[in-house]
Amino acid sequence: MGSKRTKTWIIILAVLTAAALVYTFAGASAIKATADIVEYEQIASYGDPAAAEGIDVVFSNSAWSRINRGRVTWYTDMNVSGGKEQFSVTHRYSEGDYSPYYTGPDEDVTVYISLGICPELQDLADREAQDLAVGESKRIEILVSDHVATYPVIVNYTVDHRSFDSLHRYDPENKTTVTEEEAGKVLRDLFKVHVPKDMRASIRITRVPDIDGKVSANYIIDESVYTGGTIWWDMSIAGGSYYDGAIYIYDYFSGEYQLGNNFKVADPRVIKVPVKTVKTHDGGYYCELEADKITVGADLEKGIDMLGLARTKDGSKALMPVRVNDLLKVLVVDLAGGGTIQNIDLCNVSSGNVCRVKFKDDSAFVGVDREGWFAVYPKGSAYELFFAPTDGSVESSEVWRSRTWYTDSFDASFEDGKLVIAGFAGEKRSNIVDGQTYDVFSPDGISLAVYTGDGLKYFTRYHSSLYGVNYATFGDSMCSAEIH
Repeated sequence: MGSKRTKTWIIILAVLTAAALVYTFAGASAIKATADIVEYEQIASYGDPAAAEGIDVVFSNSAWSRINRGRVTWYTDMNVSGGKEQFSVTHRYSEGDYSPYYTGPDEDVTVYISLGICPELQDLADREAQDLAVGESKRIEILVSDHVATYPVIVNYTVDHRSFDSLHRYDPENKTTVTEEEAGKVLRDLFKVHVPKDMRASIRITRVPDIDGKVSANYIIDESVYTGGTIWWDMSIAGGSYYDGAIYIYDYFSGEYQLGNNFKVADPRVIKVPVKTVKTHDGGYYCELEADKITVGADLEKGIDMLGLARTKDGSKALMPVRVNDLLKVLVVDLAGGGTIQNIDLCNVSSGNVCRVKFKDDSAFVGVDREGWFAVYPKGSAYELFFAPTDGSVESSEVWRSRTWYTDSFDASFEDGKLVIAGFAGEKRSNIVDGQTYDVFSPDGISLAVYTGDGLKYFTRYHSSLYGVNYATFGDSMCSAEIH
């Protein structure tokens, strides 16, 4: 009789700590002196540890210093065996291993409108600077719609943790990046975000040295006001994901709509923007959008608020958590233009609900406080729904209290009716900036939760000495999960 194979769960998480850590280090010796001293103290534990048997979680914290141009990475392996968590911590220090291009996970794509980089306003500034001396400034008040019909649209995205945008391309002749205009024109025409007719702006213009014999100027928009309230001149309008040489934008503020205190959603779409890689003179590469190959991959129902998008591995479909009025659901969309294949209802939500979304292995994980965790996963040719409820107990409250963080700093895995959620835990604290109070997440350790269809079965939370005075975490993160 053969032996029964024990299934091992491995969840690998990485949080790359940004420059707030830099100022606490006097130099490389300070990093090396403290890197070996990492302690974990359990501060919460609920349920039966047997539910987590065989789970192995590898947490990774990496911090770099602009002062000494070095980086240290801590690897914490938390293994649950015999009803106990066992810890093993190692670290690696690299001289000069500095990552100036790191901005977040590869799926980071942001589309925003901006009057700060606007050809029409640049032409206006150049004309207004005719009577100024170099370095001299003046201010003008304008009705923006007299000069600009639609907002310029800009795309920021990451590939291999390097940041790129639609504003630049690589020029092999000059061996540097230069301004790219074609992609901006195509995106602007595609989105057609109209400037409100009554929007006014205060613009400060400063003349700079002439360029190619022509009067040139810089301009700054100080404020813009229109009837009904104030709207920023620079704001995000869509998001997306990068997969295999293309950006998939979930266009949730699309079509021709009227700007108000909130955007009016019309004709949501999935837009595919191919990305080409260009070799640079130093043996590296640069990424550029292929503006002439942009296509609309799928039209979606009106009135939805999209929360994210993940393309399936075969590239044929996308998973899209959306909100329609007060109903939260996941759409399975045909990226070839066939529209919605499946419409999976999750739960009703209100403006007070906190929602978190994670994509992994062709599955979508959605957490809703006061409701529970949902996993939409493939089975055969269709998708099925798993739900682990929250019962409002102290245990569940602790789970949510410890998960008020950036969505990329937690990970999820689901198999055989068991859902595992692991991530970096902390507290929500108030931070005052320029007289305004903001709630910010302050991490202090790690946590692990295990669910079945009956709800939370086990939860544990540990405080880490990495988050003392000298280890304040700040910045972006990336996570991945793998089950063996």
